[in-house]
Amino acid sequence: MNAQQQPPVVMFHIGRSGSTVLADMLNQRNDLKWGNELYLPIFLRWKAQQGRDEYGRTNPFSLKQLVTNYDELASYLAPTPYAWMLNE
Repeated sequence: MNAQQQPPVVMFHIGRSGSTVLADMLNQRNDLKWGNELYLPIFLRWKAQQGRDEYGRTNPFSLKQLVTNYDELASYLAPTPYAWMLNE
């Protein structure tokens, strides 16, 4: 690896993590390359269980109060299908 190259980054997650949003944002930059996601089918062997999806606010603050660079983030998401995620 020479001085111009950056080390690779790896992200591990289970279930819905927002990695598609992250990949779309990273791919908008010319100086970054998002390779892809690796899906391991080990999860297909797990026995299905009945579950519930419960979504709701987990804190009393708005994203604008929590995210330091909210305006920058909003400008990146504005032209994408994920802009709705910033709505309160």
